[in-house]
Amino acid sequence: MHLKNLVVQVDTSNANENRMAIALHLAASHDSHLIGCYTVQSINPVVYSSGTALSGVYESALEAIERDTVAAETAFRNRAAASKIDHQWVHAEGSMAANLIVASRYADLTIAGQFDPDDTHGVEPNIAENLAMASGRPVLVIPYIGANETFGQRVLVAWDGSRESARAVGDAMPFLLEAERVEILHMHHEELASPELSPSRRLAEALGRNGVKAHAEDYHIGDAEVGDALLSRAADLGSGLIVMGA
Repeated sequence: MHLKNLVVQVDTSNANENRMAIALHLAASHDSHLIGCYTVQSINPVVYSSGTALSGVYESALEAIERDTVAAETAFRNRAAASKIDHQWVHAEGSMAANLIVASRYADLTIAGQFDPDDTHGVEPNIAENLAMASGRPVLVIPYIGANETFGQRVLVAWDGSRESARAVGDAMPFLLEAERVEILHMHHEELASPELSPSRRLAEALGRNGVKAHAEDYHIGDAEVGDALLSRAADLGSGLIVMGA
């Protein structure tokens, strides 16, 4: 898989700067075409209609939305041009998730943000889940606390042998091939009957034939929650990227 068509979510949140830096880095590394996808804030004209207490601020609200849109586009184009990245701008009103889903279906990878409850200009709640489930394409979610450009050096693959996991591994091959270390983690509640035939080892062998330097680990988590165990192990390993199905 080649990353020649990238979509990045553009907004006015505090996390946008870091998300753009990651997108530009990936675009430069893979000689990609970068599409900035921006959702224009929509307002209900009925709320501002004549006779209401807010009728006098309707035009001001429209002007503010236009200023934000122009500023976001200008910043995106300037940064992409400065990095000599082939780029494109798309914007529409409506749902942020819906707009990104449409754009992502024409892309090899969509770079999106994580919901931040403390940032009113940030992404919609559940946007990562909506994109992963509805777009049909791989999604790279950048945490709102940020990430650095070396996030792909140490990769953790959450592997359970499912269709979803297999698709995620296939989509992540550009990252796996470039990583310094790939850890394949198979978490299980019961002890394995045949550790030598474990799913993690089978995947490590298969990836090795494709040039991926992968290490297999079967992690007995007992009664622990899979999600908690995954994040804990990622922290222990210093993983900057988690590959997993949805």
